[in-house]
Amino acid sequence: MSLMPQLRSTIRSHTSFEKGDRDLPMRTGVATHEGRLAQSSLWNLLGQGVPIAAALVAIPLLVKGLGTERFGILTLAWVVIGYFSLFDLGMGRALTKVVAEELAAGRVAGLPGRI
Repeated sequence: MSLMPQLRSTIRSHTSFEKGDRDLPMRTGVATHEGRLAQSSLWNLLGQGVPIAAALVAIPLLVKGLGTERFGILTLAWVVIGYFSLFDLGMGRALTKVVAEELAAGRVAGLPGRI
């Protein structure tokens, strides 16, 4: 038994058409998804590339300004901070979600107790 007919009917029932669009064929959204995928991929690459480029510029300046011993101490501090960020266990993201939901609902008074 093929699931395609059932899948098509499910997609059609969940696809919202604006008034007057019912005569048009069902929009698959492939072009818009491909465009969004390319745009999101570009933003992701920039989000990874910009900090790397900044580090390539900043680290030699830091080593020159601080000296190798002090830069070593700074590097150890960065490692410790990175190590303890493992114990976050998603709490930062969960708190961001809860705060965003509270702000969207207009319940600002309850935020200090949650934070």
